[in-house]
Amino acid sequence: MNRVRLHKSAGAGRYWRASSPSMSSGSTPQIMIRVGCSTAFVSICIACPGLPKPRSRSAVAAAMRAEPVCVSSCITSASTAKASSARACASSDNRAPASFVARFGLPAGRPAPARLPPCPAMMRPALEIVLIVFLLHQSYRSTAAASIKAATVFSIFRRKGRIGGDIAMMGLQEWWQSNFSQSEREWMADTYAPMGLGKRPLIEGSSNYASKPNSFAHLSGIAPWFNKEGYAHCAVEFAAKALDFYDETMPVLDRHFGLYNLSVVFYRWRDVVPGALDKALAACELCITFHEDAAKALVKNYGWMAKHPCFDRLRIVEEKRGNYERALELCKTAKSAGWIDDWEKHFARIEKKIEKAKKSAGKD
Repeated sequence: MNRVRLHKSAGAGRYWRASSPSMSSGSTPQIMIRVGCSTAFVSICIACPGLPKPRSRSAVAAAMRAEPVCVSSCITSASTAKASSARACASSDNRAPASFVARFGLPAGRPAPARLPPCPAMMRPALEIVLIVFLLHQSYRSTAAASIKAATVFSIFRRKGRIGGDIAMMGLQEWWQSNFSQSEREWMADTYAPMGLGKRPLIEGSSNYASKPNSFAHLSGIAPWFNKEGYAHCAVEFAAKALDFYDETMPVLDRHFGLYNLSVVFYRWRDVVPGALDKALAACELCITFHEDAAKALVKNYGWMAKHPCFDRLRIVEEKRGNYERALELCKTAKSAGWIDDWEKHFARIEKKIEKAKKSAGKD
């Protein structure tokens, strides 16, 4: 009994051709089959009684090593091609053995339907190839479905599993679980991605720092990451939690930059979150109480001075409220400490508003 082997066509990707090793190239039936699985290769031998027996020594040796069956197939994953294989066989009397049943889920020992008319010998290989490809496709679909289910299970396990990362480092697991919804936690874990800290450092992995950072400075640095439309609750909750860790004994620049970040977050949502404006102004007022120490530390550590954003924010608010004397005083205090800004322009504008307010009051 001769065998017809499926060969992968060169450059054809997922296309295969059927041929007999003992037949000449001119008489070899060419059957193109497309296998819907790009991650596996298929090697299939099919018995064909109507073809001449193999005459070459290698073909005879291959036939002797093979099982005397009608169909023999092997599916091997591309990543484990040399390590594992599965074999499905159908006996020569057209009944499915146990191995074939286990691989493709067919009824054991069930013969082919008797009502089908016998097909010519040259058609049997083609029909058997079509059947095997169909079974391979069904098996591939089952494998894909199982992979999707496994991925879903692992995803659920990841979400409900142990909390690590920065949240665990600060001991805020319970606060994290109780103050945010599942969708908010997933969004924040994906959104917070500082360069060099890996994937989802907020809740996954171990600590990314050589020593435990100050919780106030760390939380106030995380909060602005969530200043996105629709996530005001997330940003404000992180900013409010940071205030719980504020301590006057912390390094001055940690307090300076931390309070500035909190003022940015609260001021961003002043029209959305009740009380956010008051918290933003309170953070600014607290920040300017030690502005002289912050200026000295900034020059010592970095060698330059910058604009003090809390002075600037308070000046803007006081001008809008009509407290021009307070706005002018803030500008003079910041300038005397060396903070950079266009002070002459601010002085001229505020003084002009003060004169205008006095004239209006005199008329009244």
